[in-house]
Amino acid sequence: MMVDYQIIGEYCRSLGANVLHPARASAHLNISAFMFGNVPYDFVETRQAYAETIEKFGPDDFFILKESFKQIYDALTLEQILAFLRLSCWDHRRFRESLPALKEHLPEMSELQKRQLHEGILKVWDSYLPIGEESDLAFDLGTFLLEMEFYAEAFEFLQRSVELYGMAPGAAYNIAVCFYGLNQMDEALDYVDQALGLDPHFAEAKTLRADVESSLATTRGKRRRRA
Repeated sequence: MMVDYQIIGEYCRSLGANVLHPARASAHLNISAFMFGNVPYDFVETRQAYAETIEKFGPDDFFILKESFKQIYDALTLEQILAFLRLSCWDHRRFRESLPALKEHLPEMSELQKRQLHEGILKVWDSYLPIGEESDLAFDLGTFLLEMEFYAEAFEFLQRSVELYGMAPGAAYNIAVCFYGLNQMDEALDYVDQALGLDPHFAEAKTLRADVESSLATTRGKRRRRA
């Protein structure tokens, strides 16, 4: 529904309100403030906050910017993508859009950049509210952490995926990979068996199961020799 904020502002003024509108026309998102009541210093802190967060660079500016970024993630450097994600306050939609490009940069990532991404992923999740979407953000974040070899952290997100969407072959397999990376082979075997129980033709799970069984056999052999 189209709304005329100027008219709403004049109505609020007639009721004794203070009104703030953007100094320039908004292309997509208009944010106005209508302030009622007798406040000391004439809403000085509210006016300052409006100037800082709306006038200098506001949601409408970011909306314009993010539309263009959709088309150019593949052409950006890793630092440029990270800078844009920080500007977005680690918005989960922007992160998901950039994920294929981030994965392309994985081979060249430094440990510091991986830690920065891990911290950013925590912020992505903190600002996200699951509402039953078809897309599984927790799974996407977990698998990306797994690819960065953050095994324990990846497991936490994959668990959240299972809690929200139930166990699936891919989730069970990735959890098994987490435990394999943590050298917890009994747990890895349990989850890879779950993956194969859900999908008996899961080729990667069959390969992982063979690796896990080989590792377990080696460990048991060492124990017998010590005994």
